[in-house]
Amino acid sequence: MKSGFIHKLSIFIFVAVVFPLLSYSQSENEKNIVKVRTYFEEVWSKGNLQAVVDFYHPNAKHGENFTIKGFQDGVTFTRAAFPNFKVTINDIFSTGDKVISDVTFTGTHTGSKMFRQEPMSKVVKVPGLDIFTFKDGKCINHQHVADHLDLVMQMGIKLTPTLSETSVTMETETIKKLENDAFAAEFKLDTATIARMMHTKFISVGLNKFSNKQEELDGMHKNISQMKKEGHLVDSFYLDDFKVQFYDNTAIATFFSVTKGKKKGVAFKNRRWRWYDVWVKEKNEWKFVSSQGTPLPEVK
Repeated sequence: MKSGFIHKLSIFIFVAVVFPLLSYSQSENEKNIVKVRTYFEEVWSKGNLQAVVDFYHPNAKHGENFTIKGFQDGVTFTRAAFPNFKVTINDIFSTGDKVISDVTFTGTHTGSKMFRQEPMSKVVKVPGLDIFTFKDGKCINHQHVADHLDLVMQMGIKLTPTLSETSVTMETETIKKLENDAFAAEFKLDTATIARMMHTKFISVGLNKFSNKQEELDGMHKNISQMKKEGHLVDSFYLDDFKVQFYDNTAIATFFSVTKGKKKGVAFKNRRWRWYDVWVKEKNEWKFVSSQGTPLPEVK
């Protein structure tokens, strides 16, 4: 009798308490799935900009610097390039506060330019994976993954180096000259010249710290003044194994500096540092944005 009563009580608790909770969870999951389906259909397949406001939480995160207005502009821009843009949901499911979708983006580039590419009526078909997190009934976080390189190739854009071989050689010589000028100015305590070469967002990477433009200039002045007091002077230098890799408007220089001089009155030569420097070209002028130097063991 007692065990039968307990069994009936357990069933009652499950039906009265647990089952409603399970049903509620399932109901919320289904609602979130419907919201995602509506989002893809209204926003991307139809270009309904109000649907963006309806879908995203005011504090939503979706990549860097996400804003509702910025996202709406992105939708407008994409659909202007691909007037028949459409999203097909291949699979979708929900767990907890998240909805995961496997989708395919399709469209024909018959509209405006995209990636500086004139429309060539190319049909694109790009797979995508999206993870939506919901809070208070709206999407608070959206993670999106798609093969954008494949999109570019499907559009007929040929991926070629941004610089010709001749240009690479010329720009490499330009960067090398700038590096030489920077070292010469530093050894002469000419911080004004170095300051003009540095980007406003310059950062130096040391063994134990980072320093911005002003901190680097102040430290440079202090260190070289101290070196002079101690009789630590550089008589000559040269740059060895100098290489530059270009990425659009960015250049990464790797090389060794080899110096000759005196330290506390004692002559030294072939003192080597390994350098990793980054330059950015703005308004047709290269600016120094980052530097990292590592001293190497002295060669006797």
